[in-house]
Amino acid sequence: MSQYTMNAELDVVIAAVADDVCRHCGNARNDGTPAPELCTECGRCYGGASRCQCSPNCVVRDVDNYGGAEDTGRATPPTVVSQSPLADTEGSDPRAVNSTISATLNKDVDASTVSPSTVFLVDEDGNPCAPYAASAPTVVDETITLHLTGNLEYTTVYSIRITEGVKDVDGMTLGEVWTGDPWTTRSSDAVLPTIVSVTPANAATGVAADTDVVVTFSEAMNIAGITVALGTIFIEAVDGGTGGEFDETITWSAGNTVATLTLFTTLQAAKTYKVHVTTDAHDANGNALAVEYAQAAGFTVAP
Repeated sequence: MSQYTMNAELDVVIAAVADDVCRHCGNARNDGTPAPELCTECGRCYGGASRCQCSPNCVVRDVDNYGGAEDTGRATPPTVVSQSPLADTEGSDPRAVNSTISATLNKDVDASTVSPSTVFLVDEDGNPCAPYAASAPTVVDETITLHLTGNLEYTTVYSIRITEGVKDVDGMTLGEVWTGDPWTTRSSDAVLPTIVSVTPANAATGVAADTDVVVTFSEAMNIAGITVALGTIFIEAVDGGTGGEFDETITWSAGNTVATLTLFTTLQAAKTYKVHVTTDAHDANGNALAVEYAQAAGFTVAP
């Protein structure tokens, strides 16, 4: 046999070994062991272990050690998917100074990595602020909840911050500091709004079938939270009548104290209707109506 032939056969044998046995750990392709894995930090193969412990930055990657091709990482960093309170951009009312403060990730959180130094509040300039409980924030599955020792400041902007020290149960970090969307606490105003008057008036008769409904409040209201779609103001037929659906747009007075709603379906003749205003109606400082308003007798449409 020539030297060339021997070398060619040797090349074939080497190629067969490379295809059938992992070059890093020696696991055979068909021996039932997990697919070999190679740490991108240290290059070590650990044959299907949950993850390499070489460093906090270690990322598990499935590697085809037989052919050398690497695919995307099997373990992915966690992300924050929601927060409470909602951001100001969500159009909600100013938040209470004793609001529940939490952030939810897309993966279960390692509670041992959560502390007042890794999860905390910042002001609008990014400075840590506000009192926390001496103990660590609590963790339930994917949700981290902060516990205040006192109320937040009135009319102040806050955001939740989570540092890279927080890990999921797979040991993965967020990869960067996460700062939530800001929200604003309400003012120190604690006076609840009331209904001053409603037109058509309670017990009114002979009301036009296409009448506007006008609700006057005792103070400026948060008009973003008072909408037809939310059903904050509506009318109902006392005895099963139909009609009474409003246009989507509510017209407000200059001071946001008077709401005018226009019907796009007329009321039924000789039927009685009641105007309702729910406790989802809040004033400009986030105070809600103490109780839902409903006309006692309602008003009656002309025959």
